[in-house]
Amino acid sequence: HNLLGVKGAKIEDLKHVHSHIHALPQCRNLIKKLGLEGHVHADTAGAAHEIAEKQDKTHAAIASALAAEIYGLDILQENIQIQAEH
Repeated sequence: HNLLGVKGAKIEDLKHVHSHIHALPQCRNLIKKLGLEGHVHADTAGAAHEIAEKQDKTHAAIASALAAEIYGLDILQENIQIQAEH
């Protein structure tokens, strides 16, 4: 998973993150660290699409690099899923 934002957005601008119901818990450490509010979507591509439509620098999506390419979003941080807990 990657953290995607609109063009010109910076990680410190973010207040909200959108993704699939399973992706949000997988990335909970980052979400907590950044103090973001999670929003659930049916799928990661839909989340990326909504971010692209909003064009709001305070909103990010957790989705694939392909979704970033399709919707013209910047990758703010790569490979953010947590490792399996032992």
